Amino acid sequence: MNISEKGKKRYEIIMQTGLELFLEKGYEHTSLSDIVAKGGGSLASVYKYFTNKEGLFAAIMEKNFDDFCKEFDEKVNLKPSKSLEEILYRFGLLYFDIFCKPYSIALSRLIISECYKNKELGERFNVNIIKRTCGILTKYFSRDDVAPHIKEYDYEELALKFCALIREPYHLSGVILGEDINLSETQKEKMIQSVVDLFLHGIYK
Repeated sequence: MNISEKGKKRYEIIMQTGLELFLEKGYEHTSLSDIVAKGGGSLASVYKYFTNKEGLFAAIMEKNFDDFCKEFDEKVNLKPSKSLEEILYRFGLLYFDIFCKPYSIALSRLIISECYKNKELGERFNVNIIKRTCGILTKYFSRDDVAPHIKEYDYEELALKFCALIREPYHLSGVILGEDINLSETQKEKMIQSVVDLFLHGIYK
């Protein structure tokens, strides 16, 4: 769709206003009229660019999926010169910081509340966020200089388990219980180091 500069600005305002209201009130309790009342413009513009509320929500989610992965891709650094322990530690810090920041928690809560009614949304979240970020670690595990040092487990399964150990219980507590994540930098670093140690060496003394 060819959009004028004025149209692009209106498009972005609708997207941003829609996101703010969906996060604040939830999908079900937000109407297109609410979005227009807050962001200005007209319902005709919303219908022109997004067809309906479902189309607007899908566009907002797609943009946030892309933004999330772009941020992760730009910051992740798995240089071959670093040890496996250091790689996991650095990856874990970044993964935790991005997944467990307040905005990510709020967005996850919105997605989870809707994916029971919209399986496609849930699948896109799983593929574009969970599997894509963990996929970076999967590729690292399968490298020729790394694989010989790892037991013969499925690399994707290993990556998913490591990410889950880093993410939980903090992410789930934030999403389901609405709890704030109040870890100091020292506590966070200690937690991630303990996860890395557990992941690499298990619980045997």
